[in-house]
Amino acid sequence: MANRALPIMVINISCEMIYVLEERLVAQDVPAEKRAKVLNDMCKAAFDPEALESMFQPQPLYEQGQLLTLVTHLASASIIRLSENSLRKLFDLVLMTLKYQMMLIKCSPELLAVTLNHLDGVVTTMNINESSLALIEQCRQRLLKHFAATPYGTWDRIRHSIYCVLQDKHTRVSLFLQAKFQTKDGRFFLPRSGPLPPFVSIPGTVTFHRQEGDTTKSYQVSQYGVMWQLILSYKCTCMFVSGYNLQLHMLMADSTTELYTSNYNQVRMFDVACINLQLLLLCFIFFLILFFFFPI
Repeated sequence: MANRALPIMVINISCEMIYVLEERLVAQDVPAEKRAKVLNDMCKAAFDPEALESMFQPQPLYEQGQLLTLVTHLASASIIRLSENSLRKLFDLVLMTLKYQMMLIKCSPELLAVTLNHLDGVVTTMNINESSLALIEQCRQRLLKHFAATPYGTWDRIRHSIYCVLQDKHTRVSLFLQAKFQTKDGRFFLPRSGPLPPFVSIPGTVTFHRQEGDTTKSYQVSQYGVMWQLILSYKCTCMFVSGYNLQLHMLMADSTTELYTSNYNQVRMFDVACINLQLLLLCFIFFLILFFFFPI
C-alpha cells in the first residue's frame, strides 16, 4: 500500500545525495582521505540500522518539507557544512533527479530495481570502508526481504504515492536543460521508444479471431504507419521492443534494468531527425496540392 513507499523514496534520495556530494568533492579537489570520511559518515547516517527499522514500519510518505529536513540531517552528519542556499540547491537537484527516474520506469515493480541499482552504485563507485559496505548490504537484504513478494497492484500504489509528492516539483536543472531532458518550464521530455513493460504487446500488432475465439492470423503493422496518418498526427514514430522479464530481478536480486546505473546521461528523449523528415514531408504534400489545384 501507499504506507510502504517511504523506504523506496528515502533510500533513493540518500543515494542520489551521496552521488552529488561525491562529485562536488572531486570537482573541488578535496583530498581522497577527507572525501572518504565524508562519504562514510553519510553512509552511516543514511543506512543506520535503527533508522531503517523505523523507516520500514508502515507510515505515510514524507512531504517535501520533511524530505528537506532529511537531506539537512544527512548533510550535517559529515564534516562538511553547507550554506542554506547550497542545501536548497542540493535538495532541488536530488528531488528532480528522483522525479526523472520515477517517470522513466516502464512498470511499477521497477522501483525495486532502481533502488538496488542506486545501492550498487554506492558500493562500486564510492571509496567507503568495510563498515559502510556492511550497512549497505544489510539495507539491500532488507529491501529484498520486504519487497520481493510485493503484488503488482501494491507497487502501483507505491509509485502513485511518490508521484503525488513530486508532481508539483518543476525546478529547472541546468544539467537536464543542456541534455534536452527538460523544458524551460521545468517539465521533462519522455522517450517514445525502448522496452515495454512485461506482458505488454508491441503496439501495431493486428490479430484476427474467429467467432469461436481462436486466432486465425496476426501481423505487425509498419512502425511508420500510413502516410496520411503520419502527416495528420505530426508525431514521432514510436520504436518499441518486447519487455524484459522483471521476475528474474525479483527472484535473483539481479538488476535487470541498466537505465539508472549512470547519473544524468540517459538516452535521448526524442529523435530530431524524425521530426525534420515529417516537416519535409508536410512541405512536399502542401506544394503538391498547390500544384494540382493552382497550376502555373
